Amino acid sequence: MPDDTNLRAKQRERGRMGIRVDWYNKEHTVIYWQFEGRWTWDEFAAAQKIASELLQNITYQVDIIGNLQQSAQLPTNALSAYTRFAMQSAENTGLIVLVGSGAFIKTLTQVFKRIMPGNLPATDFVYADTNEAAYALILAEQKRRA
Repeated sequence: MPDDTNLRAKQRERGRMGIRVDWYNKEHTVIYWQFEGRWTWDEFAAAQKIASELLQNITYQVDIIGNLQQSAQLPTNALSAYTRFAMQSAENTGLIVLVGSGAFIKTLTQVFKRIMPGNLPATDFVYADTNEAAYALILAEQKRRA
């Protein structure tokens, strides 16, 4: 579980966002995205930049936990905006586990997976109810990949 105090301090250094990003584990194999309240695609872009900085010099596949439990709703134009961001994602982006996503987000990600090329990074979504369940899914996937 990420150190919330450390995450908040880093985010204050970078400016307050509706999305916080940091490593989830000490091994640096999982990045944690915490979505809070209403956020914008500009904030998503800033968060993606932070994630890219974390991935700099990492040669192995890194998975993502995206916690949406405290997120009010997606910004408008979600499908087209996320398509743009997925095309800019690091090649070593692995499984994305969305925590607390509702039916709308699940449907949207399923549509996204159908229309995007299968080899594009940041397009492999699964869902969990808690961060712990998400991490368990990731550990199973990492074991399968090994």
